[in-house]
This record gives sequence, structure tokens and C-alpha cells, in this order.
Amino acid sequence: MGCFHIFLVFSILLVMSKAQQPYIRKLSTNCGVRNASTTVLGYACNANASYVIQAQDTPFLIANNTFEGLSTCHAIDTQRSNRTIDIYPGSRLTVPLRCACPTEKQAADSVKYLLSYLITWGQSVSGISAMFGVDVGLTLEANELSEQDSGVLGGVAVTFAIGFILFWFCIKKKKQVTPPKVSSASQSFEAIEKKGDMKFDVDDDSEFMDSLNSIAQSLKVYKFEELKLATNDFSPDCLIKGSVYRGTIKGDLAAIKKMHGDVSKEVQLLNTIHHHNLIRLSGVCSHDGHWYLVYEFAVNGPLSDWIYSKSLTWMQRIQIALDIANGLDYLHCYTTPPYVYKNLKSSNILLDSNFRAKITNFDLARSAEGKDGEFALTRHIVGTRGYMSPEYLENGLISTKLDVYGFGVLMLEIMTGKNVSDLYGKVNTNLSEVLDEVLEEQKIDEKERLTNFIDPRLQGNYRPELAMSVIRLIDGCLDKDPSARPDMSDVSQCLSRILNTSQARDESVTISLQGR
Repeated sequence: MGCFHIFLVFSILLVMSKAQQPYIRKLSTNCGVRNASTTVLGYACNANASYVIQAQDTPFLIANNTFEGLSTCHAIDTQRSNRTIDIYPGSRLTVPLRCACPTEKQAADSVKYLLSYLITWGQSVSGISAMFGVDVGLTLEANELSEQDSGVLGGVAVTFAIGFILFWFCIKKKKQVTPPKVSSASQSFEAIEKKGDMKFDVDDDSEFMDSLNSIAQSLKVYKFEELKLATNDFSPDCLIKGSVYRGTIKGDLAAIKKMHGDVSKEVQLLNTIHHHNLIRLSGVCSHDGHWYLVYEFAVNGPLSDWIYSKSLTWMQRIQIALDIANGLDYLHCYTTPPYVYKNLKSSNILLDSNFRAKITNFDLARSAEGKDGEFALTRHIVGTRGYMSPEYLENGLISTKLDVYGFGVLMLEIMTGKNVSDLYGKVNTNLSEVLDEVLEEQKIDEKERLTNFIDPRLQGNYRPELAMSVIRLIDGCLDKDPSARPDMSDVSQCLSRILNTSQARDESVTISLQGR
């Protein structure tokens, strides 16, 4: 036997590749050249490609879309001389391509060459072997597979699992950004991204690889044609906002979000959490370099459409706040590891037909655990100014108290009906100063203080003592000292008591009116 071919992509992805090496220049591998490599095979792999970075490119997209999985994020980053610097359009990048040399056993069996082949959807080991005229048994042996695995690409669920491994082999931490611009005052409340000088970042995405198989079994894998049909070919009439479309799949409404780049964190998290106040991810689709995530549909849209321009009752506002608190409490206390949401704002809260809240957009969520039980720190500050806690914005400190602060800001918006940027216009530093006039009992009576503070669209339809309880709760959430803020479990209990008392009051009023 002179040579045979293996599915190098397949073997690398499933057995973490004994073969991938730093690459030099040529488009072939000289397996006769040995070096001082620390790998088992100890060879020099020389397959390189030169690539000019385009707008919106990231190492992930270059590896998986441009070069169709024949490289990895890790290989690209390793090849770069300075991995701490972000990539920019127009610069030239060396892309190492997957290659391999025969093992000693294969060489003893007269194997001289190995061919990299990218697996596509629906293919089987036997089918690919037949295509290249290679014995199936030798192919399985080269890829460290058993006979039971020979049809692993045939079934939909397992096909997707392997496809996921193919597309998500590299979990990217450094995304391409444009050169930073100085923000003006009008930009101060937009989503921002800040690079600091902190020496370490404890982001850890390694668990994603371990969960791929379970993801494939629990999520529906849609064909792109299905999503085109559901959205009338992504018609503008179906566009909700940004890149989110309303679709109808088998008679049920769905929200279909088109995404570009790494969605692994959001997919992994939503596949492992199940709570009625967190949006449910029902399926995924990959097409032409984009991912499409299919979510349950919330018919009343984002909370931001309601608190600034429409009317919500007192009971609806408290119920929505309680729903958000319960969702955050679940993330903080009932997931392993505990998660910090990091992106709390009114546009990321969706309302269903009963005005029950669901938290969405988990792309910034991350583990709250740091090294050796310490606080997690990051030098990558990202979020929406106004909602970010002082300790996170200034020092990159990540803890569940970051979400508590954001919740306080959101509650302030819910109670006043005003945008956070308008509220910040009244104070110089800490947002909790907005509450000073309401909590200052010596100035004017309580009712007048509340009238000046709470959304006038409520027309005073609330119990003053309950409104004051909410304001004190907000004040605690906005404390500049994170250790002084309540936990979300405490917030949930407080809001639950306020809601129950409000309901009891409404019921007593109804009974009284019926008695007349």
C-alpha cells in the first residue's frame, strides 16, 4: 500500500490532534524533517497561507468560514507574533492550515501520505472512504474511531454534534475591534467597549467543548430554507429590530436572530439553563457564514417600548421587576458555576402576552468565579454606560453584585418612566443621588415627594408605603459599595412581599365595591 487518506479535520477535532504544529511557509508538509517538537510525532508542519484581513473578520471567521475549517483560532493566534494586539482590516495574517504526518505504526505499514479532508453535513466515514478508494477499516484506525462510529455522520442529532465541533473548535476570546474613538457626551449612554491595562483576564470558555454533544441532542437544527419560509425570505415586513425577525414555524411564532461571529457562549448557556424568566432557545441554523438562533417569541416586545412611552399599571411594573429578579437569582444561585448576566437594560427584557418578563441576549454573560475563589476580574470592559456598576467600570471587578446594580438602574427606569440618560442628567456622580429628594423626609410630605418622582402615568394608583419600600430597595441596589448591596434572592423576596400586599389591597377594594 503506497498511501491512504484520512479525515484530518475529523481526527483533529475529536482527538485534539497530535499532529497540528507551528507552520513555516510551504503548502505541503515535509514529514522527513524532524524537529525538537514537544509533540508525540515531532515533525515540522509547513502548510501556510497568507491572508489580508477584511472588515468584520475575526480569527474565528477566518478559520471556519474563509478557510472552511482547515485552520483553528488557536493555530492562528499562536502564529501571530503579538497575540495581545487586535487584528485590523488591511493587515496581513499568516494562516496555518491543518496537516499531519503518518505515525510510526502507519509508516511501518508503508503509509506515506495523509490527506486533510473537511467533513460536510450528512457524510459518513464509509462514504468518504469509498470516494477516495480507501479501506474503511484503515480510515477508522487512522482517525481513532471504532466500527460503531462508522456512521456517525448519518443521524441528524449526531451529525449536528460533529458539525458543532467543526464550527466551534476554537472558542475565541479576542474579537476584532476598530481603532478606538473618543466618545462624545451624546454617546455616553450607548453600548461601550473599553480596554484597560489590567494584567489578567480569567474568562474561561473551555467547558463549551464538553457540552457539544448534549447541545446537539436538545436543540433543533433548522435548514436555512425552513427559516426563509418562516420569515417570507427574511422580508422587511418580518423584521422586528436590528437583525431579529418574526417567523412562523409549524404555526408557532418564533424570533429568529441573525448573528455574525462567535455565539458559543450564548448557545452553551441557554442550552444548560431552564427558567421561565429566561428566554428559551429552541434551535439553531448555520448558513453562509452566519448563525441564526431561534427563540421563543414574546408578543409584547421589549420593556423599553413600554416604560418610556406607554402605560403600565403598578401591578404590572412590580410583577415585571419580580420576574427579572427571579431570573437573575436563578443565574446567580442555581447554575453551576454561577453566572453574571452583565447586560441588564430595558431593551434586553422581553414581555410575553401576559406581560411576564423574560431576560434575553446572553452574549455578555459569564461565570462569576475567579481564580482560587477570588473575585473575577477582566480588562475587557463592555456593556451599556449607565447600567454598569462603578467597580466594574473602574476596575473590571465582576461579581453578581454587578447585576444587582444594573437591576437598581432598571427599577429606577420602571418606577419613573424615564431613560437612564435623563436620570443621569440630574446628578454628577452616583445615580443613587436621584433618590435623595424622595428619601429626605424633612422637606415635603411623602405623597408630594412620590408624586414628583414616580411616573405620572400611574396617576397615583399605588400605595405610598409600598412605593417607598420600592425606592428604598432601589437605593440599596445602587449602593456604591458592592458588598452593601442586597443579593438578588433578597430582592426577589422583597418584591414578592410588595406584590402580594398590592394584590391583597386590590382584592379588598374590589370586595368593598361589590358590597355597595
